[in-house]
Amino acid sequence: MKVLGELKGNRFMAGMQSMRANLGEKCPTCHLVKQKDFAADTKKDESVGRAQMIRMNEEINRRTLAAR
Repeated sequence: MKVLGELKGNRFMAGMQSMRANLGEKCPTCHLVKQKDFAADTKKDESVGRAQMIRMNEEINRRTLAAR
């Protein structure tokens, strides 16, 4: 939600499925699936992955969009 929160419904789920496919991991890696608490931010893999993704995105933007 912190990264994809602005998206609605199908677009949000498409983003989550894309991350799942690109990481080669399933939902329980980052989310509390058994408890059905997908919004919880308690698993280390999720917070580390999100932080790394944001840093990577910022670096790509800096390198490719800096001249614009």
